[in-house]
Amino acid sequence: MKAVAVCVLFASLSLAAPVPKGVESANIVVNGSFEDVSDDDAARPQDKGSTAIKGWVVTRGQIDVTQQNGNEWKAAHGKRGLDLHGSPGFGGVEQTIATKPGKKYKVTFQMSGNPGVPEHKAVQLGVRAAGQDKEFELTMEGRTYQDLKWAEQTWEFTAKEKATTIEFHTAMPATSNGFGGPLLDDVKVVEIN
Repeated sequence: MKAVAVCVLFASLSLAAPVPKGVESANIVVNGSFEDVSDDDAARPQDKGSTAIKGWVVTRGQIDVTQQNGNEWKAAHGKRGLDLHGSPGFGGVEQTIATKPGKKYKVTFQMSGNPGVPEHKAVQLGVRAAGQDKEFELTMEGRTYQDLKWAEQTWEFTAKEKATTIEFHTAMPATSNGFGGPLLDDVKVVEIN
């Protein structure tokens, strides 16, 4: 009986232990691969204010959910991703996550671009959180429907509040084609020490 009590005590202590310095915590984003959306909602553009994609709100313009179709539109993770240009629209999505003021967070995501717009030689995507922001750019060279060449991007921010809203949005010029833009998938946010 004492052995069981000691094991339970050690197990409960290990669950409460802080994350060691240099080690990342668990992902705090909900539905970072955009898989949790009904098939009906995934099949149509999502307008500003939509909450059809679990955990996310469309913040501007319009977005499209991309769906793997045979060998085309393969997501970086799972079978779905987002095109931050709707049909048409210059869109974005956000999620509010629990954070600790003063703590640093690492954002990791996969980025590509919609290959259906030949005049786009590059795509730009913006990320913002806690009053900080960063733009990312990828060349469209070699990207096809069969090979989107997903590229991992990372960024860090320092939280100011107990809740932080993180937004991913198109950063394409207003003069660009609104029918195909930056693609987003596999979003993760972890606390780092």
